Amino acid sequence: MEYFRAVLRPGFAAVVISAALIATAPGSPAQAASVSMRTGEAPAITTGPIANLPGYDVFRPANLKAIHHKSPLVAWANGGCVFFNALWKPLFDAWVRAGFIVVAIGPNPSSKSGISTVADQEKIVDWAFSENARKGSPYHNRLDLKGIVAAGNSCGGVTAVQLAAQDRRVRAVFVLSGSSTLPGTPASTTAMIMSRIHVPIGYVEGDSTDISRSQSDLDYSLVPKGVPIYQAHRARGDHLEISTRTLPEDAEISTKWLTFSIYGGRTLEKQLLLEPCQTCSRGTWIVRSKNLTSLVSS
Repeated sequence: MEYFRAVLRPGFAAVVISAALIATAPGSPAQAASVSMRTGEAPAITTGPIANLPGYDVFRPANLKAIHHKSPLVAWANGGCVFFNALWKPLFDAWVRAGFIVVAIGPNPSSKSGISTVADQEKIVDWAFSENARKGSPYHNRLDLKGIVAAGNSCGGVTAVQLAAQDRRVRAVFVLSGSSTLPGTPASTTAMIMSRIHVPIGYVEGDSTDISRSQSDLDYSLVPKGVPIYQAHRARGDHLEISTRTLPEDAEISTKWLTFSIYGGRTLEKQLLLEPCQTCSRGTWIVRSKNLTSLVSS
């Protein structure tokens, strides 16, 4: 339970309340699948609850008809597995500008457990497949069902990895200061989960003081042979800082990873490896990876 305490400890509520003060992260200029590159301009973004998926919020272009391609989708679970997503809006806005639709776990007062689960995150994937097929839906035939990414922060990162391990509809994973299992989990359990990962998986983590770091490193060592995996470690930054205070940097790196993990691209691969955060001072982020070349389109 220390993973939950790290996010929900005293002081986190104040960070959540001040979320509106966090600057919206800009999209990267080099996103291969970005809306701006496909249509010539970044979309206006709309957000709000989903009528036929209560307890979740969607972040998407305001005018879907102006988007002339199918949109990949990010299924997001919040840090601490809380039913509150406003803190991570800078990430969502950047991802929408890059061409993704984001559905995030939101207010769910009917929850009995008090924290979101893998099943809660999987409902987003179910919804995407249902809405893409449903005539009359604003998302009818507009979603790229081969571009579904499970993503999350901290405890939400745990559920994202575990969702990818059990649901083959998930095609990539992004974890913000998190890992496949909570600290203190037996290595055999972590190994079992990671053995089931067969899609690209990327991590943005802090330094050695980040409570998720050791588990993330374990994930890296246990990923199956040939599976693309990417880690960007901030030279300085603990769990709370990476989860809440470096969101513009997180957004820039994660946007590149999301796009690259689904669509490939040599330019994005080069940026992820050599300069993942172009707006940061050199040396701010340290990266390592395995098997990324398998994602590069010819």
